[in-house]
Amino acid sequence: MLYYTLVFLFISLVSCQPTPISGPLITPLPQTYTFGSGVIRLNTGFFDIAANIESDLLNNAILRYQKLFFPFGVGYPTNNPIATLNIKVSSDSEILQLYVSENYTISVEMVGQSPQLEIIADTIFGAMRALETFSQLISYDAQSQSYSIPFVPIYIDDFPRFPWRGLQIDTGRHFIPTSFLMHIIESCAYSKLNTLHWHVSDGESFPAESKSLPNITLGAFGPLAIYTIADMEEIVAYGLSWGVRVLPEFDVPAHSFSWSTAFPGIMANCPGDSDLDGWPLSPALPEAYDLISKIYTDMSEIFIDKYFHSGGDELPYACWDNDPVIANWMTQNNFSTTQAEQYFEDQITNILDGLQKTKVIWHDPFANGCEVRKDTVLQVWDNAQMAQQVVNAGIRAIVSYDWYLDMQIPVPGHTHYEYEDTWLDFYAADPLMGVTTNTELVIGGESCMWGEQVDHRNFDVRVWPRTIAIAERLWSNENVTDTNKALTRFDPFSCHISNRGINSGPLYPDYCLLTSDFSQYSHQPRFKLTKEQIKNIYNSQK
Repeated sequence: MLYYTLVFLFISLVSCQPTPISGPLITPLPQTYTFGSGVIRLNTGFFDIAANIESDLLNNAILRYQKLFFPFGVGYPTNNPIATLNIKVSSDSEILQLYVSENYTISVEMVGQSPQLEIIADTIFGAMRALETFSQLISYDAQSQSYSIPFVPIYIDDFPRFPWRGLQIDTGRHFIPTSFLMHIIESCAYSKLNTLHWHVSDGESFPAESKSLPNITLGAFGPLAIYTIADMEEIVAYGLSWGVRVLPEFDVPAHSFSWSTAFPGIMANCPGDSDLDGWPLSPALPEAYDLISKIYTDMSEIFIDKYFHSGGDELPYACWDNDPVIANWMTQNNFSTTQAEQYFEDQITNILDGLQKTKVIWHDPFANGCEVRKDTVLQVWDNAQMAQQVVNAGIRAIVSYDWYLDMQIPVPGHTHYEYEDTWLDFYAADPLMGVTTNTELVIGGESCMWGEQVDHRNFDVRVWPRTIAIAERLWSNENVTDTNKALTRFDPFSCHISNRGINSGPLYPDYCLLTSDFSQYSHQPRFKLTKEQIKNIYNSQK
């Protein structure tokens, strides 16, 4: 029996090794690319990046990648020719919003004895995506301590499949330091995710400082577990500097018990319900809407994206039904519980309209029978059938139901011996799987890292490398589905971002050459913004 067990283990280990593929290993896989068999050898002392426009955001990105291109230092001196990466951008606008073009092309070739390296992009954000791709074309040889670009000539024409490609994080259940949130932003940018959905508060904690309501942070875990206004502005600006939108979520009416520490009179009374996490605000109290309006107004000045997530999920109807004050209010207004929820959501819509924000909510109010305005974006956590209903109603959807990173078995019935192999389930879960009509209204998706058992101590290893699969599913062509070829690329990419301080582990037995300082950035960003840069980035979005 021992013999057969050992043979089985040996076969299992061998079988998980992917079949080698030729060509550059790029993740996410570009839409189209061609390559040859030549090599351009690089001299780090004679390598430059030049852009045709003046942009602080692009200049900062260039400075970052000049360091990231050569992670193992300058290398051994060579006589290789001067090489300049020329970046040509059509627009110098620095405004980052949903639907901004991220298209780019890359050409790498030798013309005579001279390297010709070029990026062409519609926007500076497309150029940022191209810089990340270009960084993956550069190979380092540890024995000769030299850099080169193999498989020349290389021609890449790339663009994202979906405009909304996100990672959702949760600081309501565990506080995550500001420095680590910026570290997360970097990891998103490396994978070409363009949205950090920040679930800021929940029933357990309200950690965000409010200019109008300074006492609201009494609902935080403690005085050191608070994001100041300056912290949040730095996070938003840092996201913009990497081409990552920061979308805030302040969840109402449920998941808001932490608000009651400072304002105890605004909550519904839920007799017999000991799960304070889900206790909702009362829809019957004008003070509740006034409080929400003040918080959303303050946060809209900090979170300058046009979209704002107001939650709306998991409202316990029984709580409203069993609260005598709310029940009497519903009777006086001839409201059913669904109509009471409709009234509440209408007030939130009016508040966000006044702030010129587009409302994003979880799909729950729609599923409960509430009317949802067609300019709303619904995040679907349930299943593809619900996503189909949403888009059939003419409403845009972002999907998350197959991408819950906190679940041991994210897809029912799919189990794996190795936990990391759930990436296979994530990779197989196409956003349009099960959605057959009005597919143009599915604008993307998000992986969700809920925070009940996650904070900065274990965040990276719970998210990466599995989210690489989700990032590729949202960026690359829908026909890119070969898991063997994906594995061949994903594991080197995991090593690639590990060298930048992202604690992303292996997917099969191999060796990852790491820089001597990689762990220095495992809980903090590699780069920082000055106060002046933060101010300038905010001004650039006006």
